[in-house]
Amino acid sequence: ALENLTYFKKLRLAVKIFTKYLEYSKEASFFPGVKPLLEKWGVNHVLFPDELKRMLGLPQNLRLFEYIANRVEPAALRSPYHLQDAFIEEIIVKDKNLGRPAITALQNMAAYLAQNRVQSMPKAAIATDEATIHRLVSQDVLVLQETGRLTFTHQTLLDALIVRDALAKGLHFAEFILTHPPFPFIRPFVRAFLFCLRAHCPGDFSRQVWEVLSNEEIAYHLRRLVAESLTELEPEADDWPLIRRLFDQQPDLFRRLFWRVEGESWFSLLSSQWLSIIRGRPEHETWLIQFVDKLRVWLNSHPDEVISYWREALQDGWGEKGNLYWPVIMALNKFDHWQTTGVRELLDTLLSKTEAEMDFLGKPISLYIRATGEGDDLLWHYISNNVQDEDISHLRLGNTLRCDPHEFCDENFFRNRLQQ
Repeated sequence: ALENLTYFKKLRLAVKIFTKYLEYSKEASFFPGVKPLLEKWGVNHVLFPDELKRMLGLPQNLRLFEYIANRVEPAALRSPYHLQDAFIEEIIVKDKNLGRPAITALQNMAAYLAQNRVQSMPKAAIATDEATIHRLVSQDVLVLQETGRLTFTHQTLLDALIVRDALAKGLHFAEFILTHPPFPFIRPFVRAFLFCLRAHCPGDFSRQVWEVLSNEEIAYHLRRLVAESLTELEPEADDWPLIRRLFDQQPDLFRRLFWRVEGESWFSLLSSQWLSIIRGRPEHETWLIQFVDKLRVWLNSHPDEVISYWREALQDGWGEKGNLYWPVIMALNKFDHWQTTGVRELLDTLLSKTEAEMDFLGKPISLYIRATGEGDDLLWHYISNNVQDEDISHLRLGNTLRCDPHEFCDENFFRNRLQQ
């Protein structure tokens, strides 16, 4: 079916597949199913970092890891690039039958595939001998197809070797991107280059990344990819000038980064550095509202700080109250730490100032009461807030009381609370 598609239709299909792959890789959480395999290989997985566990949920990463499981420290495998690099070093570079000559041949092969936008090349075209090819096939680096063409077993190996070839030629990040047509097929190469820079050139990382982000000659979709991919790295103190510059000079790219950040270190950087430059400034009201919404990501990992920020936002008026209250109420539906200092006061504020959003406060209030055994006055306020004097005198309470079963954390909550 693919043979009947035009080149650009194939490109669009490839973009859709790659996008789904990124979504899948982000959500993959099959580590429990991987444990039996690791035990079979004699690997102690108890102290595996969370990032490695997530990576091993993907079959292609697990397959690479199988070859190096007992050769490298798990803590060193901080990203997919580190995993690919470790595989290349352990399986190719350190193999006495392969070594540097094989790496050079593979880098040339990777460059050929990228330049010609193909997935395989004739066996006769690779600049190495038959014994080396046989060894690379047996080591699961290459696959020899029935047609006599060679291809890489993993797209990720192709990506890593293309980057190695570019670095061997002395290319900087922006130069590397500009040597290729700005089509979606180079997106994996760009990500691999970014992670390689972080691993091997940390001192030059910020400068080269900024050269890409600020270069208008580079296609926007690639600059956006770089900004979004930064969120997969653990930010360090030295990264703040780059992030600040991105915020000041490329706000749209910063927004792309901001929407994707999740990790603990990102919370620390944003709250300790970025918040101080937007807090209390009317021109940054939109950013403050987005920060209030974004805090839901860290609500259960940093409950004290998040509750404190939310109380400050509501009390100091970081934005129009409807824009502030709604994300807070929605996030509280998934809150786990109801004993946190300030939660009661936060619910008081929400009850006293919300109007349209009041209908959605029933679940957070019921969760608070169930967890703490306190807050019946909050519950009564929520139930009776719509009742007017004329409703009481005319006994018209049916449509004014908020006590339907669906309004609370479970259908039996209100009945059980009355019985208690």
